[in-house]
Amino acid sequence: MTDITFSVIINCKNSEKYLKEAVDSVLDQSYENFEIIIVDNNSKDNTSKIIQSLSDFRIKYFKLNNSLSLGEARNFGLKNSNGKFIGFLDSDDFWHCEKLEKSLIQFNNYQTALVYSNVNYFNEKDSFQLYSNLKPFSKFIFNDIIKDYNLCISSCIFSRMYLNKMKQLFDLNLEVCEDFDFFLRLSRLGQANYINEVLVNYRIHSNNLTKTKRLLFFEEKEYVINKLISQLQLEQKMAKSLFFKNNLDKAKYYWKTNKNNTAIKLILMSDHSSNHLLKIFYSTLFLFRYNFILKVHSLFKYKNLDIEI
Repeated sequence: MTDITFSVIINCKNSEKYLKEAVDSVLDQSYENFEIIIVDNNSKDNTSKIIQSLSDFRIKYFKLNNSLSLGEARNFGLKNSNGKFIGFLDSDDFWHCEKLEKSLIQFNNYQTALVYSNVNYFNEKDSFQLYSNLKPFSKFIFNDIIKDYNLCISSCIFSRMYLNKMKQLFDLNLEVCEDFDFFLRLSRLGQANYINEVLVNYRIHSNNLTKTKRLLFFEEKEYVINKLISQLQLEQKMAKSLFFKNNLDKAKYYWKTNKNNTAIKLILMSDHSSNHLLKIFYSTLFLFRYNFILKVHSLFKYKNLDIEI
């Protein structure tokens, strides 16, 4: 049986700009029984030189000569790790020095499959916390994340015992929704514990996949919903609601990118909702330019419309 408590998997591809900060945030942890699995996904920059400059026996470096999808690279890291608990840290994010220590305390029973904390999202100009109203909890979260997916994988620590129960780890058919699919299937098996402290810093920049491949996100989310229907016998009412929400989010994306007619057509032709008033409301809203509505919305101190897509 392994004596390593944590395996921290860092997948990187041309990550020379932020990689050292990510690795240093693990090396500086107050809890020191860990290994760092660095999976270099065929980088062409100075990633390998940066890693080779780091002298610590807990670092295990794997240089891949062929590019893998992110899900496949994560599966590779998992197969080459030994820890009782697993963390994935994106190469452009970094942890608070007590991330591992405080996470370990939360694995206080055999029902806990994952532990996650609050997250500080930031860029050069601004920052905000991912969760503003959550209180510490321990519960099954499948119903929560299927309706409102807002988990950050860099904030999560997983129990290997529960990962071993999964029939499939990261789905290789997915490119941008592999985390969403992974969390849904894992959350059916065990509970999640939440720490109401900011222990992760998530960097927002132009290369985030949710920005560069936004339309693919909607396509893959539909694949995930169909997968839930076939594998978990998701009830029809819930499935229709999820399909409509996905179409609505896609329509909002078109609206934000000044494709108003496309957004209106998508909502009106959606057959996943019989709520005609909702369709009329959004179709009317989409007649106006997104920037105009955003300016009007900014005059109010409260948020009553989800228009930040």
